Amino acid sequence: MITLPLILGVVLAAWLRRAWPAAAALGVALAWLGVGALQHARATGAQQALADVRGHEVVRARVDPSLGNVVLWRSLYQTPDGRLHADAVRLPLAGGTVTVRPGASTPLVRAEEIASLPAAAPDAVARGARVWFWFTDGWVGRLPGAGVVLADHRYAADPAGLVPLWAMTLRPEDSVAPVSRSSPRLGGRGLIDLWREVAGRDQRHVPIPAVEHRPGAAGPGVARERAAEARGG
Repeated sequence: MITLPLILGVVLAAWLRRAWPAAAALGVALAWLGVGALQHARATGAQQALADVRGHEVVRARVDPSLGNVVLWRSLYQTPDGRLHADAVRLPLAGGTVTVRPGASTPLVRAEEIASLPAAAPDAVARGARVWFWFTDGWVGRLPGAGVVLADHRYAADPAGLVPLWAMTLRPEDSVAPVSRSSPRLGGRGLIDLWREVAGRDQRHVPIPAVEHRPGAAGPGVARERAAEARGG
């Protein structure tokens, strides 16, 4: 969304031999960056509000825009019990209610678990796992499949899903090719589904206060509140 107007501006400027198309394209790109920064801040706030409604303490978190827009965002955060929680957050540009499509949750896989696996080629497996955990910044979960399929949960076709765009497969018993790249099936989600959600026509979205509590590790403040409620009851 930033590169295209810049390319068009440069091409038009060269064709017309005028500077204004390039300047206009730069202005559009800067405005888009500004809107993106504002939406990122809103997405971060919505993510924290969502975690608070669920009673979760957030260990670390990230929010990323979905393909080609700054309205629909992927929220991903980790709780102290070692689980990753993915959700889709919709932030209307013209104001309005922020909504969430609650997604899935999965256990986090730690590098130590992979390093302890018995392997026919332990050096190759350890090296592949080390590079993968570095590349994914540790946002790694395990998918079903032959071997040990490690998902990069930062990016997914479905903002609320846990089927990644790419993964790595380890086959500890294989001494010839113990490490390979995987491309999980994306479940048929396409641009039409994405556009329906961006446009606000996905009925699965609900306001944040309406999100149901999800089991997970609660923060100390939430734990104290629940204890006080129990004593009062």
